[in-house]
Amino acid sequence: MRAHALLLLVAGTGLARGGGSSDGGSTPSDAAVYDAAWTFVLSAAAHAADTESDPDKFCRTAMVTLARWLPGEADRERMLAIFKSSVVHERLKFMPTMDDCSILLWYAHEAGALARGGKVSPSGLAPDATFAADAGAQAAAAALWVSPVRERVLAVIDRVWLGHAAEHPAVVSARPQLDLFVMSACPYGILAENELLGSALPMLGDTFDLQIHFITFSRFAGANGTAVPSGYCASPKALGGKGAPPLGPTDDAPCSMHGSDEADEDARQMAVEELYSPAKLNAYILAFNKLGCTLDKYRDCSAKVSKYKSVGVDFAKISSHAAKSLSAYAASTQKAAAEVGYKAIRSTELSSPTLVVNGHVAALGALDAAGFVSRVCAFYAPGSLPEACAPDKQKEIRAGGKADRAEAPAAPAGASCLRADALPAAVPTPRLALAHAAGAGPSAALLPAAAGLLATAAAVFALVAVSLKRMRRYGHVGAPALAAAHGRQTVSTPLV
Repeated sequence: MRAHALLLLVAGTGLARGGGSSDGGSTPSDAAVYDAAWTFVLSAAAHAADTESDPDKFCRTAMVTLARWLPGEADRERMLAIFKSSVVHERLKFMPTMDDCSILLWYAHEAGALARGGKVSPSGLAPDATFAADAGAQAAAAALWVSPVRERVLAVIDRVWLGHAAEHPAVVSARPQLDLFVMSACPYGILAENELLGSALPMLGDTFDLQIHFITFSRFAGANGTAVPSGYCASPKALGGKGAPPLGPTDDAPCSMHGSDEADEDARQMAVEELYSPAKLNAYILAFNKLGCTLDKYRDCSAKVSKYKSVGVDFAKISSHAAKSLSAYAASTQKAAAEVGYKAIRSTELSSPTLVVNGHVAALGALDAAGFVSRVCAFYAPGSLPEACAPDKQKEIRAGGKADRAEAPAAPAGASCLRADALPAAVPTPRLALAHAAGAGPSAALLPAAAGLLATAAAVFALVAVSLKRMRRYGHVGAPALAAAHGRQTVSTPLV
């Protein structure tokens, strides 16, 4: 169906505000088509608030669609100028929720109304100068995304474009809750741990709470609940030695994309936190990562790091405890994924690393310390911002980061390890572990171009479908067997 024909359909349903036709027939006027286009896009964004996993991609697709749908050339040119403005450009750099996308689309609509000689509606919500869509308006426009103005804007969008009030989870808090999802052998997860734990979070001081979660899957994640190959799962014997009791037929264990060596290390790190403290785990992770061990040497490296004075944990104790706690660890990691990770990303495919703050996605993939600081700062309530969040301080942090990267280049922004949520009945032996044993590093491959085209097509389809019927859209890419067999490394689309 052509876009204009679809707009006629939307206008004909009575969704268009102030509709009507120019000739009394079935063809709507340009004004009706203009209103119908905006009604369609804004109601789609409002409906998608709790289902869409890629707010920035959704917003970009909506803007491209609008630029094509608006009936008059002058309207299209005006809207293109707004979409290219510094206000829109800056907001698209970081868009953790669909509410942020809805506000940005509403901002563009009101800026367009002013550009056409109209007025901002409702009046009084923000000064007209806020919608000038120029560099001078950028600071004023930023207030639209901050409480309590944010909630008032969302209420207007709900009332005018959605027709009823919706739930809008709080984004900011005085003490943000950070949840970091990683795989212990993922090179990008390791980079994120080093940048976050070693550099970014110390700058923020004692102003947040952090929980590290490991991305695992059940050993019964095969087809119809069957067991996956043991080469993927943590082993009581590998952890606790020959005397460790084996898993029973119904006992679960954490399994990981990069194989059993990674799953064993995940379990040891969980034991460090459980037996000692989160601070001790942070020290252990930083020391362990610094060794740069290959997967086949993870046990030896864990034993070595445990003896460090800066770490100070009992290797035999954590290993024995981990061996006895595999079922509990499998349950806790899957619970965290379901209750925190999946809800934040609106999907069941977590990538390493994923940083969730206050229940919202703050970063998908690795960033440098300055990038992580900037993301976390967006989640502090007014009056609670640490010194590192001050604009001048962030410039200083970015400048220092550039100097560091000149000496040791980091991975591309947004790089991550992606795994499938469930594995098929038969999965080949993990090849990445074998590559590490042979001294080869993990390969990094971009998703095929075809996947990008499919993703774009899916975004357009979702934009159309969600305005007609509330739906859930998942972003699975590639076959689960391929993901598990090859330990797929991807460079995902960053939110920058």
